Amino acid sequence: MPTPFPVLRLRDGFTGQNTHLRPAIETYQTLASAVSEFTLTVDGWYGNDAAAVTTALQTRYGFYADGTVRPALFRWLTHLKDHPEDRIAPPPGVSLDQLVAIVLQRNEAHARAHLDGLNQAMAQYDVSTPLRQAHFLAQVAHESGGLRWNEELASGSAYEGRRDLGNTQPGDGRRFKGRGLIQLTGRHNYGQYTDACKARGDDVDFVANPTQVANEPNASDVAGWYWDTRKINALADQDDVRAVTRKINGGLNGLADREAYLARAKRALGI
Repeated sequence: MPTPFPVLRLRDGFTGQNTHLRPAIETYQTLASAVSEFTLTVDGWYGNDAAAVTTALQTRYGFYADGTVRPALFRWLTHLKDHPEDRIAPPPGVSLDQLVAIVLQRNEAHARAHLDGLNQAMAQYDVSTPLRQAHFLAQVAHESGGLRWNEELASGSAYEGRRDLGNTQPGDGRRFKGRGLIQLTGRHNYGQYTDACKARGDDVDFVANPTQVANEPNASDVAGWYWDTRKINALADQDDVRAVTRKINGGLNGLADREAYLARAKRALGI
């Protein structure tokens, strides 16, 4: 009976960190590169880049998207190697190179992790022209620190008792802290987003499972939902970064950084 493929986690293969897994990591890196558009360096080191590719593939094929390689994912990718007809093409939209040009090379691993989700969200919410995409990606990039943060760094305790956010039950502040690439905050907003997803046929409950908003494709989708419900496409069509920023932020906080992201996005998308 063959030995099952091991579980691979971030930092495995590093000196002193499960170095016995290096052959399995090399096998996985070769396989993931063969069945996708991503290219992983075959070095036996399961770092941020490999984990980001794993997250993207997990999202694409319906696995729990946490960047950890489990035997079920390895078996599925092995199947795809021999059955290319079962592969899912990346959604149309911006390319990885374009997204990296916007968020910069240091955030490439995060760009890989969010690429499919962002493209799906832009398709879902009619962010369909290069100008709309440039404004959307610029605002998302600023709000998430270059796609590094999909969950608020603070504990959320500052939101405790905030009835304007619907936080009426003990612990709601932490439970419904900001999550997503444009952060969803408060019990009321989690409920509204849940209702919107159910209306389109998704079997989800983010009030019962709020941490799932931080996972792709939800992290990108909630940013698209926010964009759509505030009717920001119309402002992007006017190329009005100040008006877009006010809709996102309520003011003009971080305007210079948002403008810098927008300039890079326009260059990357050929505007």
